[in-house]
Amino acid sequence: MFPGTLYRLSAWTAILSGLLIIIKKLIVELLLPLNPLTNAVGSFGLFLGLFTLTGLYVYQREASGRLGLIGYLVNWFGLAFVSGVDYTRLYILPYLSQNEIQALLAGPTKLVFLSCSIFFLAGVILFGAASLRARVFPRLAILLYMLGFTLYSLSFFLPVLVVRTAEVGGALGVIWLGYAMLTALRKATTTQPDQAVRA
Repeated sequence: MFPGTLYRLSAWTAILSGLLIIIKKLIVELLLPLNPLTNAVGSFGLFLGLFTLTGLYVYQREASGRLGLIGYLVNWFGLAFVSGVDYTRLYILPYLSQNEIQALLAGPTKLVFLSCSIFFLAGVILFGAASLRARVFPRLAILLYMLGFTLYSLSFFLPVLVVRTAEVGGALGVIWLGYAMLTALRKATTTQPDQAVRA
């Protein structure tokens, strides 16, 4: 059985991940100068999401079944891919000339970026659908996660304001999922961790 302390760590990681993403979108990008230090706020939030996803999946693994496992794996690797894209966008592309960037995006780099986004989109949908079917977490939290990060996956085609709003909504869903897990663990520390925590 997955130790309760690791469930709690996963829940707190989810809350921290969501908060960091919101801070990056609403404070750092709007009010502060962007540099490697301030950009790290959002990047760290994405990296924490990898641990968060693992905790969420294991918490509901019995109820989510095979679809849950498939959704988790696709979502985890998709998040890892888009984290790499985010790292490239924040820490590599700003130090290239405009001509170099255009040359990169005219080649296979753009296709790689799009493929990563599509892979992440598929993971969000599969994991979200498995979570809805499992009925372990609050439905609205799952829907926020799905809607927010579905739109984020399509950021290449959407206005910046829409993507920013979507990321904040998705992050709120992640925070809610972490809070739901914490609440359930506090209410039933001696029962099966996969019990429902529906709102």
